Amino acid sequence: MNEDIFEDFPSNVPKKIEAQWKDEIEYLADGIRENKRGTTDRNFRYIRPLIKVFGDANFQDGYNFDFQKLHLKQEYITYFTFLEGIFQDYLRVIFKQKPEFISGEKPVEWQTILDLKNFDNIHDYLIEKELEKSGYQKVSDLIKKLNNKPYVFKIRLKSDEIDKLHELILVRNFLIHNNSKVSKDYLAFVETSDYSLGEEFKLDRNFLYKSYDLISHVSFESLSAIAIKLFDKEYGDLCKEFQHVENYEFNWS
Repeated sequence: MNEDIFEDFPSNVPKKIEAQWKDEIEYLADGIRENKRGTTDRNFRYIRPLIKVFGDANFQDGYNFDFQKLHLKQEYITYFTFLEGIFQDYLRVIFKQKPEFISGEKPVEWQTILDLKNFDNIHDYLIEKELEKSGYQKVSDLIKKLNNKPYVFKIRLKSDEIDKLHELILVRNFLIHNNSKVSKDYLAFVETSDYSLGEEFKLDRNFLYKSYDLISHVSFESLSAIAIKLFDKEYGDLCKEFQHVENYEFNWS
C-alpha cells in the first residue's frame, strides 16, 4: 500500500486521507495568515510526518523530491531499529538467568545499593547498566561475542551470514549518517563492491526483502540458541512454534 502511494506522490494518496490532509494544511495556513497564537487539541495526524519530511529535505528550486526512495530508506533503517531492540531483550534475558555474565566493569555506589534494598532490584539495575554499554555494539559483533566464552550459545549462523549482516549494518550507518553516500568503512569491508566512495547507494524493494529475510533468520537463530541453553528447549520444537524452516540456509543471490 505504502509502495503504491509513494510511487506517484501525492496523486496516489487515498481520497479520505487526502481530504483530512488538506483540512489540516488549511487549518495551519489560517493560523499563519492570522498570526494566531496559543494551543489546539488537533494532533495533525496526517500532515505531521510530512512536515518532518519537508523540514529535513533541504529543498532547492526545481528539486523533485523522491518520496518512494525516502520510504524505502526509512523502512530499511526501521528493520535495524527493531533488531537492536530485540537483541537488547535477548541480553536482558541472559543476564537475568545468568548474573555471572554481567561484566562488573562499572562501579556502583553504596548508596545506590542501599536505595535499591533487595537483590532483585539490584540485579535489574546492574542489567540495565550493562545494556547501556552493549547498546553501542553492532549486532554482528554481539553474535560473535555470544558464541564465545563465557557465553558459548552456539548460535547456528554461518560466518558468511554474519558477514552479510555486518555489511547491511554498514549500509544502515551511511544511510543515516552520510546521506545515503557509500562510506570508506563499507568499501573496506565489501572489497568486491561496484560502488565508489561517495556514490549514492541504490535501495530497491528486492534488497529490502532479502535484508528482512536475513534479519528474521538471525533473530530466530539467536533466540533459539538462548532458549536451548537457558531453558532446555528443543530446536525442532522452536522451529514449529515460530514457523521457521528447520536448518534453513540463507542465500542472498
